[in-house]
Amino acid sequence: MERIGVYQTDVNDLSEADSILDEIRHRLPGSDASFDLDDCDNVLRIEYNAPEADSTKVVSILEDNGYQINPLP
Repeated sequence: MERIGVYQTDVNDLSEADSILDEIRHRLPGSDASFDLDDCDNVLRIEYNAPEADSTKVVSILEDNGYQINPLP
């Protein structure tokens, strides 16, 4: 079942965003994620395609890298 999560972050560096996206893809296989760093909220959008994927893993990945993340409605 596919789910979509949209998050506000404080990631503002393209190389850091790419590194985080690589980690998300590695830890959540089958998921697709992207950053919109041009948006004022530095939005992270992720499609959870794998049944074992959940938002707590995404939050953990960003927090472990020193970033803040908050779900957007």
